Amino acid sequence: MHRALVADATRRRTTVRAADRRTQPAPVRTRSGPVPPEAARNGSPLVRRPGSAGVHARRAVLDAAAAALVLVGMAALPGCQGLQTAQVDTYQQQLLAQQRTNYELQQRINELNATNEEMNRLVGQSQQQVQMLQETNDALREQLRSTTEQVARLKSESDARQQRIEMLSASLQRRGGAIIEPNNSLQSELPALDLPGVDARRDGDTIRVAIPAALLFEEGASRLRADAGPVLERLADHLARIYPQQRIVIEGHVDRDPTQPPAGQTPHQLTLARAAVVFDYLVRHTRLMADQLSIAGHGANQPRYSNASEAGRQRNRRIELVVLPEKVDGRKP
Repeated sequence: MHRALVADATRRRTTVRAADRRTQPAPVRTRSGPVPPEAARNGSPLVRRPGSAGVHARRAVLDAAAAALVLVGMAALPGCQGLQTAQVDTYQQQLLAQQRTNYELQQRINELNATNEEMNRLVGQSQQQVQMLQETNDALREQLRSTTEQVARLKSESDARQQRIEMLSASLQRRGGAIIEPNNSLQSELPALDLPGVDARRDGDTIRVAIPAALLFEEGASRLRADAGPVLERLADHLARIYPQQRIVIEGHVDRDPTQPPAGQTPHQLTLARAAVVFDYLVRHTRLMADQLSIAGHGANQPRYSNASEAGRQRNRRIELVVLPEKVDGRKP
């Protein structure tokens, strides 16, 4: 405000001086030539300046007003400075408050960004898990479909076998044959044989008598042990007495140990060779007939026990005499 007063006083003084210059009379010319301005200002008797007293009066009044305005401005200067200082303090406080607000907002933005990144990470993980579950579900569906088809195929094969068995049974009955039902008479007499490891069990319409391979053969060989004959003879005597006309299949089995067969021989070849050796011995040395017997080599395809242990592998290496319900005609002379 004081600056405005000072400026106004200065403007007024400048205006007065300009007015003085405009009212200053031109040089007076006389017959003897122009009169100098100094002579005119000094009141030369040769020059008459009307109105000069009024000009001096106005100048004095204006100078006094300008001085008064300057004094008023100088007096108002401390008040204006105090007002400006208060306004600056207020502005500084508002600026600091705005800066604090901006800082807090920036902190909140950073927290929201971190939360957003975490949510994006979790969403990505969830999408991966959903994709894995979808793939697992698709695999399970495919496995279920395959299993369903396999079950349907096995059922069809089972129905076909059952139909074939019924047809064979009807054919045997027409020819005068007889179908026997398995009984436990063989099982009741086997314990009297005192043959370690030999056991008999029902298997549907058949009876299976299992003999450990260690009682009949050397390990990995298809040649009978020297003490295998009495075991086979005693067992064949019981079979011929209880089932004199039943068909009997001699099956060879081994475990999945690849060191069992001799070099160049497969598990199927080894089991078939052992079954053939037992067949030859029973035909030559017992009352069982050749047309009553048949052989089969299953290799390691039909384990009875787990191959994970040595005991299980030993029990899987066996010869089984399978008594079928079918009969044959004729006896040895």
